Amino acid sequence: LSIDKGTVDALMHGADCIGEKVAELSAETWRTLRPGGIFLLISHNRNRLGILNAGLQQRFNDEGLSWERLEVRQCRLSPQATLINILRSKLNGQPLSHAFKDTELLQQSMKETREAMRRMAFQEVFREFKARKRRAAAAKAGAAEAAG
Repeated sequence: LSIDKGTVDALMHGADCIGEKVAELSAETWRTLRPGGIFLLISHNRNRLGILNAGLQQRFNDEGLSWERLEVRQCRLSPQATLINILRSKLNGQPLSHAFKDTELLQQSMKETREAMRRMAFQEVFREFKARKRRAAAAKAGAAEAAG
């Protein structure tokens, strides 16, 4: 089952993103997957699991149903994508073009974008540092096992 990332984000955008379309997407994905199947969702928004669960529970009228999160990774977005995401969150469903009529909103969003880009760069460096430490520890353990 393949669902384009842009489609998922478009369905789940705006102030009222727990709607019929989200419930249908979640329920049909749930129904279509075989037992033990994997639904891989790539999104810029950490709240997607809650949104998908709410849609699933709403559709099947079962509060106990929920998706299992296997892994979460946050990748670095481009500055343009980050700015657009920040603007969309501030516009609450209004067209993106409204942001260009409000210079104060645009300036504030650009400032947030710069801060977000700095945070993402730091997270990326920290993640790489941790990965190097894990690789070094694994290599050391492998060398000790080979010698032992």
